[in-house]
Amino acid sequence: MGAPAYVQKRSPFQKAVDRYERRQAQAKATVKKTRARMELRSRLREQVYARDKGRCRATGKPLMLHAASPYLVGHAHHIVWLGRGGQDVLENLVLIDPQIHELIHARVVNASKRIDVRGDGNGTVYFVEVNLETGKQGHEWASECPQ
Repeated sequence: MGAPAYVQKRSPFQKAVDRYERRQAQAKATVKKTRARMELRSRLREQVYARDKGRCRATGKPLMLHAASPYLVGHAHHIVWLGRGGQDVLENLVLIDPQIHELIHARVVNASKRIDVRGDGNGTVYFVEVNLETGKQGHEWASECPQ
């Protein structure tokens, strides 16, 4: 039993055109969402930079918002990582030196330690060195939000 006579069958070409148009619409929506997310994060990074007075909350080192050298530009670090349920909000962000940021995420090759961060970006943030081999906590320090 086939399709009723009044239903036109779509040609393989028309089906391909429909698929293409659907994919294009999805891609356009994705680009729009990505662009909006990038603009939000850029504004948040500027707010974090202003709140933290352009200094790394872990070391106090002066950082820049924009610079030719990536080692001079401050990173906005999520205290509770996005992948762990954190949000893109000012309270969850601190300005961090890029080299410290690498230690926080344990990206340094042959690193013997990482730095854990907890607290509230608008209040006190705590930094704790953790030995990667033993898992033991070492030096701990706190940073108050600059006034």
